[in-house]
Amino acid sequence: MLKARGVDFVFVLGHPEYYPSHGFKPAIPFGLQAPYLNKDEHGDAWMVKALSTGTLDRYQGSVFCSHSLNKPEHWRE
Repeated sequence: MLKARGVDFVFVLGHPEYYPSHGFKPAIPFGLQAPYLNKDEHGDAWMVKALSTGTLDRYQGSVFCSHSLNKPEHWRE
């Protein structure tokens, strides 16, 4: 459904042993940075899944969440 709407990526901040079994890969090596994420502690938990072939090679930069989630307190344990 998301792919049909033109969405290129899906991001999660989740368990690094669970999400790769569903096609997610660590996002930071692709140059896709999360807002407010402590990369040293949770960098491997910030993951991306490409919904279209070749899209991970075309983009880099910081990801911005919806206004309600784009706050530092939502990115801490």
